[in-house]
Amino acid sequence: MLFRLIFLATFSLFLAACQTIGMKGSPLWHMTASQNEKNAAYRELCLGYGFEYGTPGLSQCIAQESRDSRSRASQQMNNSLQEHRNRLQQLNDSNRTINCTSSRVGRFVQTQCN
Repeated sequence: MLFRLIFLATFSLFLAACQTIGMKGSPLWHMTASQNEKNAAYRELCLGYGFEYGTPGLSQCIAQESRDSRSRASQQMNNSLQEHRNRLQQLNDSNRTINCTSSRVGRFVQTQCN
């Protein structure tokens, strides 16, 4: 489980160098999207609210949406990490044997643990 989490985080960083991935506003999107992409997304959202180009209100809206989105993404990531910690603690507390099997699929290795 921990290996899978580390692998996914590392794999995500490699993908981030190539393109933006993840749904808008998600932790992965925040890690991979450029600041220009984020600003464009917030601008589109604020224009949809009725703000007009070049107004202080639009700038304030973009700044607020940016803060709110980062805060939600951070909270989502913290919740996910806490869930993983809890699951690992449960596995550790149960003092049971964990069996893992790996199989190769093309260039990738899939590992499943029970």
